[in-house]
Amino acid sequence: MTPRTRETDLGPFAAESGRAAATSLVGIIAGALALSLAVVRMVVNASGGPEARALTSIAQGAAAIGIAVALVGLYQVSVIGRPGRALARAALIASAVGGVVAFLYAADRDGSLQLGRLSDSYLNPDLLFSGAILSDLWKGLLNTMEAAFVAEVVALLLGLLVATFELSPRRWLRYPARAYVDVIRGTPLVVLTLLISFGLPRLGVDLPFLAKVVTVLAINASAYIAEIFRAGIQAIPRGQIDAARGLGMPSGAAMVHVIIPQAVRAVIPPQMSEFIALIKDTAIVFLLVGVTVASRDVFTAARAAASSTFSPTPFVMAAIAYMIVTIPLTRLVDVVERRLRRGLV
Repeated sequence: MTPRTRETDLGPFAAESGRAAATSLVGIIAGALALSLAVVRMVVNASGGPEARALTSIAQGAAAIGIAVALVGLYQVSVIGRPGRALARAALIASAVGGVVAFLYAADRDGSLQLGRLSDSYLNPDLLFSGAILSDLWKGLLNTMEAAFVAEVVALLLGLLVATFELSPRRWLRYPARAYVDVIRGTPLVVLTLLISFGLPRLGVDLPFLAKVVTVLAINASAYIAEIFRAGIQAIPRGQIDAARGLGMPSGAAMVHVIIPQAVRAVIPPQMSEFIALIKDTAIVFLLVGVTVASRDVFTAARAAASSTFSPTPFVMAAIAYMIVTIPLTRLVDVVERRLRRGLV
């Protein structure tokens, strides 16, 4: 019986071979120097004299060199497979810690940084657990997800249509589709939002609020989704459509029943990543279109709370609300990618 071979997952690192990377050693020396100077700066405890400022500058410079060299060392051990992985990691950690400690301590001693106000400013417990703010953010999250979901559905349909037009042998379909993708991808979301929300009413087209938001998001996302679909369709082997044509299927039917289903399966992970980006783009669109109290999204609800409380804590709460949605979706993308590699989806 032939023994089963087991694939080894090396993760981000290649197998080690050859001599140790010298950059890792240089990085650990620079990192140790930065950390030592940061400690010396704290022991000297000068309020801001020339010696203290010189120590801080040297420590930060050594930290910058250490981080740069350590990143080169990590590249060598991960891609080339040179030994010294632990040394490169230690260099990166020591350099980063040394630079951060030197900067934070010097800024705190000089009075330019008020670390004592950090919790009151960004993690004010009275605001973090405020029922009124949490209620507004919850309503805003529902409005955000409603707009994002509807826009994603429209963008998927429009993007697939544009992608098939881009691959059409007919120029009168292919050229306008490519122009659409180039123009939309080349236009900032802010500009596109203003063109639709403020430009259309001057033409006599006054859309409801949600329709404006969905229109902007769908148009912007459809151009990127079209390119994802186009890449997925072109990745399907040419023999697939040739086989379908050999069975007597017309080109259109072969595209709809053979090519597109395979392409859709292949582009699920990047499309999910695009949906995550669309959720975050809603903050820009809601802000520029102009909202009422009932139509606020997460960001505009947090902005209203921050304006009334004069605290950035509501923005931290908004960031947490976005992460509650986007982080599980990101992990779901990873799961789908693994299942696709194993052929389980």
